[in-house]
Amino acid sequence: MFHADMVDAWTARVGITWPTAPWARRRATAMAEEAAREKAAVAADRRALDSQLGQTVQEGWAKAAAASERVALLHTSVIPPLEHALEIARVAYQGDRGTFLDLLDTERMLLDTRLDLSRAIAQREVALAQLELAVGVDRVELFAGPVPPPAGRASVSR
Repeated sequence: MFHADMVDAWTARVGITWPTAPWARRRATAMAEEAAREKAAVAADRRALDSQLGQTVQEGWAKAAAASERVALLHTSVIPPLEHALEIARVAYQGDRGTFLDLLDTERMLLDTRLDLSRAIAQREVALAQLELAVGVDRVELFAGPVPPPAGRASVSR
């Protein structure tokens, strides 16, 4: 290094780096062990996340499938006979062969079943939304086909 105000003053420095020197081996070994432990911890975290994601997807799939089956069952097997029973009760009441209480009871059962259908559709949509969130895509078309509408309502396509 040269100093401008001192014409005859020079300073020099020499350095040697020896990373595997005997007095630095413990530190290097400790750093290597720490890195290996961190790598193992990251791998364990990844395995735990993979397992958790797999469980979430499996639960979401099961919930969506169960709700979809319930929607199909209510729409195809439960509501049509109740609608038919309501029509029979209405005709019987109009012909003085049935009571108003029977008509109200049949209509209440049909309305309760339609409410159950709406709840099942909502449960299916929630399960599909959770599954979409777990998988990380915008839309998962697991259960193709239209959503069966309650009687007297507009159809909603899925």
